[in-house]
Amino acid sequence: MFRSNRLVIIVIALISSALLAAACGSDPTPPPTSAPQAQPKAVPTAVPTGTTAPTQPAPTATRRPPPEIAFSTVTPPVDTAPAPTPVPAPTATATPVALPAVIIEAIPHVFVGTVTIGGQPAPDGTEVSVWVSDYDAPVGTEMVSGGKYSVLVSKYGDAFAGKTLIFKIADKDTGITASWKSGEATVLDLATD
Repeated sequence: MFRSNRLVIIVIALISSALLAAACGSDPTPPPTSAPQAQPKAVPTAVPTGTTAPTQPAPTATRRPPPEIAFSTVTPPVDTAPAPTPVPAPTATATPVALPAVIIEAIPHVFVGTVTIGGQPAPDGTEVSVWVSDYDAPVGTEMVSGGKYSVLVSKYGDAFAGKTLIFKIADKDTGITASWKSGEATVLDLATD
């Protein structure tokens, strides 16, 4: 009986091993795997068709000139025509307007001084005039006497305070200016060439 039990155990062990081997594969230890290997892939190439394409002649070799030969460069002709001169856009200049009415209530600004033309005292009767660029007429005029002048400049219109006054001798601009202030008296020598 001991032998029969032993035989039953061996048979059971063999059957268990066979079943286990069948379930896991024939080899109980898997073989080691190697690193993946790159597989070459076929790359399609273009196959010429029956169409004709323009062909260029094959390049030919050129000889290099010896170093003692000097080359000259050709400069293209330069256009010597003058560039057009840009014409500036006209600037808008204020057109002088008619002189407004005198404001009688305002005290005038008085200017006095000497008048010279070309370094010499101006002759008697030479006109000295005072202008504001906004207006088409002088805001004050007086005649020279003994090489001196005295002119009253009244207030014209409501917005006259602080206006720049331009002085002229016989209608020639002296380049001298002053600001109008009510009730002021200013000594201002005038000269022109």
